[in-house]
Amino acid sequence: MAVAPDGPLTPVRWRVARRSWPHPRVIKAQASSQPEYAGPVLPHFHKNLRPHIAEPQQVAPVHRAVVVPKPLPAASASMSQQETAVQAVKPVLSARRAPRVPVRPLAPRRRRGPFRGLGRALRGLGSRLGPKGPGHHDQVISERLLNVATCAPFFQAGGRILRLCRSAAARRFGWAFVAVGCIASLYHSSWGRARPALRKLDYWAIALASMVLRSAVVGPAPAWLAAAMVAAIPFKPAAVSSVNFAAAEARYLALALGHPHLRPTFAAHVGCSAAATACFLDHSPVMAWNPFAHAMFHAFSAASFLAMPAALNHVTELAALTQPSVVTA
Repeated sequence: MAVAPDGPLTPVRWRVARRSWPHPRVIKAQASSQPEYAGPVLPHFHKNLRPHIAEPQQVAPVHRAVVVPKPLPAASASMSQQETAVQAVKPVLSARRAPRVPVRPLAPRRRRGPFRGLGRALRGLGSRLGPKGPGHHDQVISERLLNVATCAPFFQAGGRILRLCRSAAARRFGWAFVAVGCIASLYHSSWGRARPALRKLDYWAIALASMVLRSAVVGPAPAWLAAAMVAAIPFKPAAVSSVNFAAAEARYLALALGHPHLRPTFAAHVGCSAAATACFLDHSPVMAWNPFAHAMFHAFSAASFLAMPAALNHVTELAALTQPSVVTA
């Protein structure tokens, strides 16, 4: 390492000394004009400062002059100030380069109590109940208003079942369908923290209504099966609804095949049910383009159940025919 007259070559003096050296382009120009020129001897070797000689020639040794940087005027005072500044900056630079260890904040002390554990357990149970989240519907005001408006046909379908059906099971389904319309209206008109809870309540109401419909069309389920369905509703409401609706559709199909007067209403019911199912799957490529698919689902669902009173009354008539008559003496 080259030593300057005033002491060792510090980084500050290095930058000062480089100002007096010739530019690399000048060195390359001299090397191209003078093949024996190998460049000045510098304290730090750099590949751009020593041009490559393709064909080495036997030339006399050249005495290279050591380039010593010229000291600046009043260097003692200025250099001492610069060295002091460099020494002051070094700890800051070393601290910046050191790896930062993340400091974990102290966890707040948990207060123990009889209701603390119960609250945590209820919150954990609530996070596992289905469905999760507020849903992706009602993004704009027009969609929200249309979804709320299309809940009105649920009241019409439920009222029609209450007016035309005579059995207690069918009337229970009519009231359940009206309750589904009320909860759906509350869900689609809600926002904030209440929306996820109302969405869960909407799905659970549909699942309970499907159980009532299955009891009215197919017949009451065994006690163990009904208890299992009720226990599964908070976690898998869509699965419970699908199973019960499938059982009711199979029973309605069997009635339509055996009795021709039920076939027109059954065809209308099946067509509206298929359209409602397609609109409910609004994430599918078929209905993803339609922002009002959920409102159409409401309309087709209510229309499909407007054709249910004929099947419910026929089931009631069959039950009355198969019921043994009581003979009085």
